[in-house]
Amino acid sequence: MAKRGFWVAAWGVWAYLGVGLYRELPRELRAPVCKLAFAKSEEPVGFLHGEDVVVSKVQKEDPYDPRFTLWNARTGLKIAERRGIAKAISWQGGLSVSLRHGVLIGVRPDGTTTELQILDLRTGAWRPIEARPLSILDVHATRPWAAGVASKDGDSDDPRGLVVFDLRTGATIARWPGPAPSNEHIDAIDAACFRDDDVDELLILIKRIASGDVTKRFETWTIGGATTVTPLPLKNPYVELGSRIAANGSVVLTRYYATTDLDPFVAIVDSRTGKRILSSDEFPPLLHTGRSRWIPGESQLSASGCSFLTIDQGLWNVVDRRRLWKADKRFEDVYKVDGSNDAFLVSEFWKRLLDVNWLPFEGQTWAVRDFDTGAVRYRAARQHPLLNHFSSDGRLGVTFRGDVYAFPLAPNWPLLFVCQLLLALPLVLIGVVLRHRMRRTATGAARGALAEATS
Repeated sequence: MAKRGFWVAAWGVWAYLGVGLYRELPRELRAPVCKLAFAKSEEPVGFLHGEDVVVSKVQKEDPYDPRFTLWNARTGLKIAERRGIAKAISWQGGLSVSLRHGVLIGVRPDGTTTELQILDLRTGAWRPIEARPLSILDVHATRPWAAGVASKDGDSDDPRGLVVFDLRTGATIARWPGPAPSNEHIDAIDAACFRDDDVDELLILIKRIASGDVTKRFETWTIGGATTVTPLPLKNPYVELGSRIAANGSVVLTRYYATTDLDPFVAIVDSRTGKRILSSDEFPPLLHTGRSRWIPGESQLSASGCSFLTIDQGLWNVVDRRRLWKADKRFEDVYKVDGSNDAFLVSEFWKRLLDVNWLPFEGQTWAVRDFDTGAVRYRAARQHPLLNHFSSDGRLGVTFRGDVYAFPLAPNWPLLFVCQLLLALPLVLIGVVLRHRMRRTATGAARGALAEATS
C-alpha cells in the first residue's frame, strides 16, 4: 500500500509539473498573418475597436503634422491615410487619439480654425465641437464621451467649468460651471477622469489657492447633476493625478519629480473618502527610485485597485502590503502595461542571465503576467506585441515592425512532450530497476525452494 501511494504521489507531481510547463514554456508565434508596409519611424497606435484595422502613426519633419494610416490587418493593404492635427492635445493616460471611438481631437491642419475639432479616422471627416472646449481632460472608456475644460459662458478668457460632449456629433451632453467664485480663494480644475463604465460620474481634482497656501480636493460630478465633495482634503497639495480610477475607487497621486525642497512622492488614495490607503512616506518600497529623483507619469495601479506595480518593477498587494512578484534585474524588464491595467508584459533576456552568447533559441522571451497576482498567463518565444496593440477581440496583435500575428498562441507541444519525457525518465528507470530487483529476488527464492526440494 505504501509503495502504491508513493507511485501515485510521484506521478501526480509529474502531472502537476506538466501543467506548469504548459503555462511556462515559451509558445511560438506562427507565421505572420500579414506584414504592414511601415515607413521609417512609423509605429502602430493600435486597432480600431471592433475591427481588424490597424492605425499607425508616422511623424514627418514637422512635429505638429503627424500622419495616421489605416491598414487592413488581414491583408496588409493600406485603407486610408489621414493628415494629423496641428496641435496635439494629451489627456490623462493616453494620446489625443481614441481608438475605442475611432476619433482624434485637435486643431485642423488646414488652418481654417484654431478651435479643437473631432477627426473621424474612418471617414476622414472633421466635425466641430459645440461647446468649444479649451483642452481635453479625459475620454470615456466605453461611451462616446469626452470631457474638456470649458470657458465661463463662452468667454475663453475665463476658463472655469467642465463640459462633456458627444464624440459622434460634437453636441454638448452636460456642462458644469465649476467651483463657486470667492474673493478669499481661487479654485482651478487640475485634472479629471471618468469613473467607470456603470456610473456616469467624473472625478475632478481641484486646486485651491488661498493666502499663498495650496490645497487640493476631489469632487465627483454626476454628469448632468450636482457635485459631491470628498470628505477629506488631500494632505499633500503638491501632487498630480497619476492613474485612472480603479474598480474599488482607488486612484494614484504622484509628485512627478522632486525639487530641492520636495522629495518624490506616490500615494494610493480612496477617491470617495479622501483616505490615504498607502503612500511612499509610510511604506518606502512603494517608491524605490535608487539615485533617481524622477517619477514616471504613468503610475501602475491594477484595474481592480488591489495591486500596484512600482517603478522599480515590484508588484505589491495594496491591502496587506505583501510583495507578489519582483522583476529579476539580471534579466527581466517590465515593458508595458495594457490600457485596461489587467496584465503587464515582461521581456526576459536568458543570455544575460546565463552569461552566455549562444543558446539553442533566440535568447529572449516575453511573458504576459496577471496584474493582480503576478502569475504568468503565457510566454512567447519571439517578440510579443504590446498589450495595447491587440484587436478588441484579442485575436490579432501587431508588433512595432508591422508584423500581424494571430492569437491565442498554441502551446509548443513538441517541446512540452520532450520536457515531460525527460521528467518521466527517472520514474521509469526507478520502476525498471525495482521490477528487475523484484524478479531477481523471486527467481532466487524459486531456485532456493527447488534446491531444498531436490536435496
